[in-house]
Amino acid sequence: MTLLTKEDLPKRRDRPMPKKRKDRLESAGVDVEVIKLFEAYGWFWWRPKASMFGKSGISDFHAAKDGMFMVVEDKNTNGNPKPTANQIAFLQAVRAAKHFAFVVDRSRLVAFETFLRSMNQAQAAAMREETIDPVDGASMLDAIRLMQQEF
Repeated sequence: MTLLTKEDLPKRRDRPMPKKRKDRLESAGVDVEVIKLFEAYGWFWWRPKASMFGKSGISDFHAAKDGMFMVVEDKNTNGNPKPTANQIAFLQAVRAAKHFAFVVDRSRLVAFETFLRSMNQAQAAAMREETIDPVDGASMLDAIRLMQQEF
């Protein structure tokens, strides 16, 4: 019995990656980063499945922590960088119910992390019955403003 070598295998043609697949992979990078941040800051999160029986425009991520609720619509920069009208309506409804609603793309990941970190620090100070650092409050407000620009 003889072993095959690399030279015996058929040559693979190098083809460019299809555009849809490339965009999906770049979007997945934002998804992965959002998940990492939720887990790093102790949020319970889930991704609602889209179906014909679900609500149109529902956000990509839902999360809860310590009585707070948040939805995040993640966007890639190459595919559809702006939320659709249905997505904006859903985000506005969540915000009107006094919960957090954000649009996060690659350029806003730092703002999203800043919000989560500042929220944790403010909660920790409140639990110790200390004054909340004004820098944490200002950081959260700046991040909220940036992540709610579309609506």
